[in-house]
Amino acid sequence: MALSAGRSFALATLVAATLGACSGDYNVGQVRMIEPVDGFYYSALQQGYADVAQWKQDERNWDESEILLGKARLAAAGTVPELEPAPTPALEEARNKLTAALTRLDESQYAVDAALARVSYDCLALTSVDKPPHPDGVGSHDCKMTFTESLAALEGLAAMPQEPVSLHFDPKQVTLSEAAQKAVQDLADTVAKLRPSMVLISGYSDPSKRLSDEIIVTQKRVTAVQKALEEAGVAAVRIKQMVYDDQGTSPTAGGDGGLKQVTITLVR
Repeated sequence: MALSAGRSFALATLVAATLGACSGDYNVGQVRMIEPVDGFYYSALQQGYADVAQWKQDERNWDESEILLGKARLAAAGTVPELEPAPTPALEEARNKLTAALTRLDESQYAVDAALARVSYDCLALTSVDKPPHPDGVGSHDCKMTFTESLAALEGLAAMPQEPVSLHFDPKQVTLSEAAQKAVQDLADTVAKLRPSMVLISGYSDPSKRLSDEIIVTQKRVTAVQKALEEAGVAAVRIKQMVYDDQGTSPTAGGDGGLKQVTITLVR
């Protein structure tokens, strides 16, 4: 059956629009399948950007989807994509906070948290003001909520001490010095704010001295530190003790001759 001129024109316009929309880089599935060249962090970025690209396609925001898929390809190739420019003063402030948190962390060590924060920021920064999402895409995601939550998590990680806190004791001393008490109080304040899953107290012996004596001294030091932490408000259920008859595997100077004595580590 022949089409009228008007219907033929409408069909041609629809086909042209569809082909135009599909002429760029929109194959989310293909991008997901690219083998990342280096490490889990890049894979997390790659898949995260692919997810958001799919959200944008659900909204019929093809240009934004293409940008995000380009970032996914960069991540798969071993490059961390640059964050999008901030279109508003509020987002500029958020971008600065994100950059500051990322600077204080080893992103590869916190791959999922860092990737989620980067991806959700770019998702939010690319959201078009003059191009509302297609009704089919509304409610499929919330860039703003995801970014707010991921930034808060990342800032919490960045505030947590990245290295164990080392406490010094004089020879045979098993009570905390004034400096050690202050360090414990500061750490207890950090625990109250960040609520780590565990506070690990590690005691180390001097292998050059008599082992039986050293173990007793080390255990008393660790016990004294735990008592000080509890008195400063840290719940006993969060605290775990480890006592070593040597210097363990992670060098942290602080005691006699630069040997470790007691360290406190906050575990996420």
